[in-house]
Amino acid sequence: MLSPADYHLIRRDVDLSGLRLVLDTDALAAVLVAQFPDLNLSQVKRTYIRYKPATSCIVSYELMIAQTTVLAYAKAVTSADKLEKYSQRPGVIQDFGIGRTVLKREGIIFSVLPNDNALKQLPKLFDPQLRQKRLQKLLLDRPDLSQAALKTLRYKPERRYVAQLDAGEQGQAVVKAYTSSNYQQAQVNANAFDSIAPLQIVPELGHSNRDRLLAFPWIVGSPLSQLITTSKAKWEKITQTGIALAQLHQQHPKHLNFLSRHDEATNLLLLASDLSWLCPQWKNRIQAIAVQLSTALLNARPINFPIHGDFNAEQVLWSPNTNDITFLDFDRAVRSDPAADLGSFIAKLMQDELRGVLSAEQREQIAADLIAGYRTAAPELISEDQIQLYTAIGLLRLGADPFRYCEFDWLEKIDTILCRIEQLMNRLPFDRFHSSCPA
Repeated sequence: MLSPADYHLIRRDVDLSGLRLVLDTDALAAVLVAQFPDLNLSQVKRTYIRYKPATSCIVSYELMIAQTTVLAYAKAVTSADKLEKYSQRPGVIQDFGIGRTVLKREGIIFSVLPNDNALKQLPKLFDPQLRQKRLQKLLLDRPDLSQAALKTLRYKPERRYVAQLDAGEQGQAVVKAYTSSNYQQAQVNANAFDSIAPLQIVPELGHSNRDRLLAFPWIVGSPLSQLITTSKAKWEKITQTGIALAQLHQQHPKHLNFLSRHDEATNLLLLASDLSWLCPQWKNRIQAIAVQLSTALLNARPINFPIHGDFNAEQVLWSPNTNDITFLDFDRAVRSDPAADLGSFIAKLMQDELRGVLSAEQREQIAADLIAGYRTAAPELISEDQIQLYTAIGLLRLGADPFRYCEFDWLEKIDTILCRIEQLMNRLPFDRFHSSCPA
């Protein structure tokens, strides 16, 4: 079912003719059933959207086919050449009769996993015989996992695929598949950091440059995001997480990309431009926020420390019988400002508060404990002003999430996030950023 905001977006993007069909699950289901009459399709559910105005829109779905959940995606494009190219590419046909199909009149490419236009290694990973051969080469030190079953954990079409390798009593592992543009740096980042108690970094088990695959051990534990809403002993864990983050920031990894202040500011303005397209009624408001935050970044001294780059409670794993803290997923690790990781973490807490997952008191206590733990290990790396600045920036980066994750009332929820950013900015001492950052 389309929301009023969906309809408004579709009417404005006249260049992307397939946008309505990829957003309207009922209409898409009707088209699929018309093209595949024997398809026992009972539900189409949107799960994720990646949208480039007037260019393309990728929408992930969960399909219910013959009482089985199937992952798929559709991509609306403006280029007839791309449609023709994709129509000539063979796909892996599933038992229910769909693999990859091109709807030329609608301007849409529809693919069922493991078909993916950018992750071309997935069909080989899904085929049991081909997977065994690849795992034998990928996991030279773990031949016991060569016949492991594949269980999808996370999938973002044309970007990344993450799965559990499950060999039963023989053990488990994680395998990640990347696009050609993202694989090399992901492989570098995966090996950039060292474990220093209590911080644990998951070591690489193997990699395949040809298939753009990375493999890691399976770590048993609970995500911190789960513990902070359920555990009575969470406060100590939060403090220890802050200590571990400070240990990460003080390491000396090689070959991380450097994110300059100029690049940070440029990325923020581009993000604001995309958000303004989603919410044209708030264009001036969004641009004013972005300009003020990006100006503060440009006025701050450059800082060159290794950071996680996408730090939040979902990236922290606590082992059940030890005090080990495992940090996950270093794909976005760069050299930049350490306050960016703290701000990112706190911004996600604020998002959870706005969603009703955490109370304001819980969010404040968790943020205070995280910062307190961090300052016991690295008091000189951050200031309160920096953390507040990056919290506002982190919230702006989360601004499109209600749309991205297919919430029906996404426009109202974006407004709520913008209101919180404005509240934060009212308390920010923008005149001090030129001197608040350590050299």
